[in-house]
Amino acid sequence: MKYFDCWLRPIDKKEYARIQQRKELYEKGLGRVFVFLDVDGVLNISKTDDDYTNVTSSTVWKIRNNVLKWLKEMDYFINVQFIWLSTWQNECNEINEKIGIANFPISNEYINPKEVDSLTIKKKQLNKLRSLYPLAKIISIDDDLEKTEVSSDFHLQPNPKYGLTDKDLEILTNKIKKYLSKKKGFY
Repeated sequence: MKYFDCWLRPIDKKEYARIQQRKELYEKGLGRVFVFLDVDGVLNISKTDDDYTNVTSSTVWKIRNNVLKWLKEMDYFINVQFIWLSTWQNECNEINEKIGIANFPISNEYINPKEVDSLTIKKKQLNKLRSLYPLAKIISIDDDLEKTEVSSDFHLQPNPKYGLTDKDLEILTNKIKKYLSKKKGFY
């Protein structure tokens, strides 16, 4: 049997097996970063002296412009997948439309538990994604959940009055870049 790489160059069986192994590891999440993002208390805030934008869905969210700019910038990273972890579900994508980026998946696409307690639901959804992508790095950003309650590699719990601060955005950016740079060693 003849094997070919993506440029249709002939390769030997050993190289083909190495490519298949990389593919399997990628499907398990190697080199990928999932960022679970809540809205209320994280993006939607009550107090700010900074410039902000009102985003309208069935309600009006007040979101700092620096946070919207950060979301748009982070969306350019190919191996970073944002997922809405919010009771607002699909309405969260009104934020994406406002800043001109593609819609993010919602956490209910991975698991829709029967519980009515939103914190229990969020924990189960994070655990489900961890089981689907055991090699991925998972970042969760939620003002209600504590680090000890989630299976994330990194959890940020912003103050719900102020949401994500510029310092938080810097920490998150550095963490994402660090996780992405670790995957380079494999390839």
